[in-house]
Amino acid sequence: MFFPGDVIISIIVAVYNSEEYLRDCLYSIIDQTYRKLDIVIVDDGSEDKTPEICEDFARRDERISVIRSEHAGVLKARQMGLSRSVGKYVCVVDGDDWLEPDMIEKLYEGVLKNGAPVSMCAKIEENGYSRKIVRQGFKAGFYDRDSLEKKIYPFMISNGDFFSWGIFPSLWDKMIKRELIEAVINENTEMFPIGNDAVVTYPVLLEADSIEILDDCLYHYRQNSSSMVHNTGKSDEFRRGFKRLYNSLNNCFSKYSLCEELRKQWKEYLLFLMIPRSDDLMKKIYDRNELFPFHGVKKGYRVVVYGMGLYGQRVYRFLRDTGYCRVVAAVDRDFKEISGEEFEVLSPECIKESEFDAVIVTLSYADARKSATGFLRTLCPEHKIHTIDPDIAADPEILRSLGLEDL
Repeated sequence: MFFPGDVIISIIVAVYNSEEYLRDCLYSIIDQTYRKLDIVIVDDGSEDKTPEICEDFARRDERISVIRSEHAGVLKARQMGLSRSVGKYVCVVDGDDWLEPDMIEKLYEGVLKNGAPVSMCAKIEENGYSRKIVRQGFKAGFYDRDSLEKKIYPFMISNGDFFSWGIFPSLWDKMIKRELIEAVINENTEMFPIGNDAVVTYPVLLEADSIEILDDCLYHYRQNSSSMVHNTGKSDEFRRGFKRLYNSLNNCFSKYSLCEELRKQWKEYLLFLMIPRSDDLMKKIYDRNELFPFHGVKKGYRVVVYGMGLYGQRVYRFLRDTGYCRVVAAVDRDFKEISGEEFEVLSPECIKESEFDAVIVTLSYADARKSATGFLRTLCPEHKIHTIDPDIAADPEILRSLGLEDL
């Protein structure tokens, strides 16, 4: 495709101890079909071989510049990268992910098609043994300001059941006009334990006069267990971080007509982030008579853990280490790939022969829980199947236990 004026597009790559996957990431960037790129790598104080890899690629490709800084977090790194960049449009990439060869070209086609300042694509989630295509929660197409206010904003963060995405909070699946992302990202002065993309993405969308959503799956997101599986060891500090995260956009939303609806969605998003980490975040979780957030699962129950992804592994460890419930079996449809030295993962078919009080479904997304529940009905009585309590976001006691009593 011919692009008028050869517009420069900046790609900002913030990296920290990324040596394992960084080469794959950078090759996928320099080999993009759209060639007029300004590639800014910000090394956020890495202590492995990341700096050498960055410099090696900078020597190979004159479009690459490298910034080294002390470790200050991804948001600060991106701010530094943006200040050094020169492109009319900006994309952000995480150092352990990779792009389809035509991602930048297609996103640029998206902004050119109807003049939208933001275009976005679908993603492919990669976990090492399977891949999953995940699209935005809205149909592909062009949304002008009127459509944004009527169709997008009422469901922008949480699109219905707890939890379903509206528009992904990530920056890396989007191309944003420079003036728009600059105005938002430089207002943020705090680093949060998680959610640093969301505090930029959603204000950008609220300020945009239009957006273009693509159906193409162009970004490969590598799911990383390091931030999910392991406890922080600093529960009070982590709780305070989440509270600061909530307040950051809660205050921002006050200037928009849909303020209360946006705040409600934002609270659901924070709970979506916090619930899988509740073993670390919830005060006196062991003293509860029911296993949070599975209503009806009593302390001391014999349980089957269904779903041994990152959340399931964390729940498994909590039950194993505390004895809160006795784990009869850990099961997953991908049991062959997941089973390892730390725990044995079995086929869900073993449920038929097991003696237990409850099956706990450790899946955060509403659609996944519905699908799992339908499948499990073929293996055990329905009354023994327990999923995340859908009313969890409205429970004041839960909010207080998570340190969010003022929400």
